[in-house]
Amino acid sequence: MPVTGSCRYSFSSILVEEPEYMALERRTQTILGRERRIVLRKYVVAVTVALAALPACSDLGPEEEDLLAEIVEHRRTWESVRPPSYAYTLERQCFCVEEARGPVRVRVTSGSVTERTYVTGGGKVAVDLIGLFPSVEGLFDLLEQAVRQGAREVRITWDHELGVPREAWIDYDVRIADEEQGFRVVELPRPSS
Repeated sequence: MPVTGSCRYSFSSILVEEPEYMALERRTQTILGRERRIVLRKYVVAVTVALAALPACSDLGPEEEDLLAEIVEHRRTWESVRPPSYAYTLERQCFCVEEARGPVRVRVTSGSVTERTYVTGGGKVAVDLIGLFPSVEGLFDLLEQAVRQGAREVRITWDHELGVPREAWIDYDVRIADEEQGFRVVELPRPSS
């Protein structure tokens, strides 16, 4: 999914130099020099205002904008049906150690993840790996961040009833092997106590 279009403005590329003869004149004619500095300041202010008035530009192309809109729409669906406390099972797909893949049962209470346990064996997820197994809201954040960071490929399969991403695959750079990552929601979120 190539990123199309870009729009960047840099004030560092605008160089306003005062010609040498003006510098000489400024030293000898203080009043005229002040007027020129005022004109120069007005010019810089006018350029700044003109650039600020331009419409905001996005580095995202139409495909990326559509995908972000889709993520937002499904997030709203999830937020409308999300129970205060829930549990779901997540399995990550990556070229990484088994502990980083799961599957892991994630329990969320009042918006905070309170427990992450491996489905096989029931052990708790190590502290340095807990960020890999977020709440459902964290899955939405991961997907949105991938699109905004210009991932070359983002594929998502949705559960339309709950709005939850069932499966996702993210490839940040097609030229790099083994940096891809994905996830699969093995068990959809269910209310828990």
